[in-house]
Amino acid sequence: MNRTLSRLSVVLVIFCPFIGLELSRLYFEILKGEWWYFISSERSLMLSFGILLSILYFLKFENIKKIYLNYYDLLIIFYAWLFFVSIIISIFNEGVDVILIKQVFIFFVMFFSYRIGRSSNLFLDKEILMYGALFIVTINVALSVLGAYPGSSSILMSLLILLCVICYEKSLCYFVFLSLFLIMFVMGLEDINRTFMAWFFVYLLVNLYFYYKKAFLFILCPLVIFLVIVFGALFDFSKGISVDDESSKTLGRISSIVFIIGGGDLEEKVSLNDREYENNSVKQKFDDEAGFLNYVFGFGATARYDVALSRKVIYENHNVHVGFYSELLKRGVVGVFVLIMINLFVIYRGVLDKDYLYRKDRVEYYLFFWFYVLSLIYWFTWSAMFFTYMLNWIYIGMKLSNYSKASGKRIYKFKWR
Repeated sequence: MNRTLSRLSVVLVIFCPFIGLELSRLYFEILKGEWWYFISSERSLMLSFGILLSILYFLKFENIKKIYLNYYDLLIIFYAWLFFVSIIISIFNEGVDVILIKQVFIFFVMFFSYRIGRSSNLFLDKEILMYGALFIVTINVALSVLGAYPGSSSILMSLLILLCVICYEKSLCYFVFLSLFLIMFVMGLEDINRTFMAWFFVYLLVNLYFYYKKAFLFILCPLVIFLVIVFGALFDFSKGISVDDESSKTLGRISSIVFIIGGGDLEEKVSLNDREYENNSVKQKFDDEAGFLNYVFGFGATARYDVALSRKVIYENHNVHVGFYSELLKRGVVGVFVLIMINLFVIYRGVLDKDYLYRKDRVEYYLFFWFYVLSLIYWFTWSAMFFTYMLNWIYIGMKLSNYSKASGKRIYKFKWR
């Protein structure tokens, strides 16, 4: 029993959030007949439930060792202080509500995950990873067949691509998993977002370049993937008919990018300009209401602002998709600066250690690095993802704390079974 439990650490961190999301699809779409895409609060609740299970597991079964502070830890502690202060400011300005509770939860998840990456013995078990991925993909495809919104989140698809690489085995389990994943990928082609496209291209380019070092593969493979996505977005596979920008989000997004590159007016493209409206509204709030301390420390973790989007007006909106403006609104210039510095250090350490390369003796770093890159790209389009997934902050803890100040030796280890 204890041996089985010891194999679940990272597997639970990876898959528990997605189990929560799949449960929300089952409840709201299959049982209640509501469209899951717009049920943002309930989705967040289910996601949070999955993350909470992961945290409780670590508290119960993992030995989180004593650590020695280093200079990087002081940077994280300072950012934790900024985050805590932003929560206190919000309590005085907006009071205690669901949004504040969510920020407190994010605060706990971020710094607890950092602490795990800083000091725990983390286990990556290939067999358990494979079965976990197979379980999630099977549920996803089954729910889509039953009538739920087809496909899944681009975050899940990105993780599955990585797991396909590191868990490759010539086995029946792998064949079934790969087949189901391809089905899920095709089902979701009409709703693949720009962030996934950007990550996928970066991932392909880096891996093809360093693995094969052949120029034609460096260009050809990403081009083929791009054409597959575009082709998939052009057709409704369930009805066998072509679709347009309105019925295919992926096609609409590709069309938007081509439109803007060609000199088109942003105002005419709804799929891109809502984020720009949010950014402008945040800047307007600073122009109208900000004092010196607001520029330095922001308006608080649950700061509100009014925004007129393409199709509606939202009063007292708390969500900002673009990470820079979200951080500026909540924790000011100081928060933006400290967060950028943290990520620059992490990127530097990751590139220096060549975590971007697939090596059989360092597959755990490969998995963590590319998920971190995914979350970093998402910071520019959907900042909440960067803060809420534990895997991301565990990697930050790993890279900022590879060596203890006292001994100069690595203070954590992985076991790849």
